[in-house]
Amino acid sequence: LAYLSLYLATFIVYNYYTSILLSTLLGTPPKSDIKTLGQLADSSLTVSLEPLPYNYVYLNASQLPDVRRFVSRKIESRKNPQKVWIPVKEGVLRVRDEPGFVYVLETSYAYPFLERNFLPHQICDLNEVNLRPDKSLFTQLHKNSSYRELTRIRGIRMLETGVFRKHRRYWVRNKLNCVPSNYLFAVGMEYTAPLFLMLAFSYILC
Repeated sequence: LAYLSLYLATFIVYNYYTSILLSTLLGTPPKSDIKTLGQLADSSLTVSLEPLPYNYVYLNASQLPDVRRFVSRKIESRKNPQKVWIPVKEGVLRVRDEPGFVYVLETSYAYPFLERNFLPHQICDLNEVNLRPDKSLFTQLHKNSSYRELTRIRGIRMLETGVFRKHRRYWVRNKLNCVPSNYLFAVGMEYTAPLFLMLAFSYILC
């Protein structure tokens, strides 16, 4: 009876310990709660940007409070504001290798580059914040233009035949592929040593 009780207690403790170990290792770390440009401006994170012409124009011309605060705290406050503009490859690799680093870039062509340089679980840890709000673009024509009806028909035709969706899928990626379970966890001896000691002690007693 004592042997059976000890065996049952060891089995329960073993399962409890392994469940705690797995839940600790597999637990998803909390993601950043930064969702807007204003929150990014108020944070202590280091920011760099891709040197694109429309980024220069937008940051200099926009009068939105969040944008002005972002420029003041993340660009103008630097000792050398020009060093905030760095190439895409350097910026993406620094995001991967330096915790707390933020890089502003054009996502339409950056997603494939991110997938080539980040592991699947690293992609899941990324947090995306829009620099500019999404806007719909329209074709501008003179009010009395003779091409007005032709342009409207051709636009509807592109929507009906799938040409628009095809090019959008090719040029614009909506999100990155996140596969959180597609990698191995490294379990060191500091996690497993107590488990083996427990089993050895139980074996000696039994």
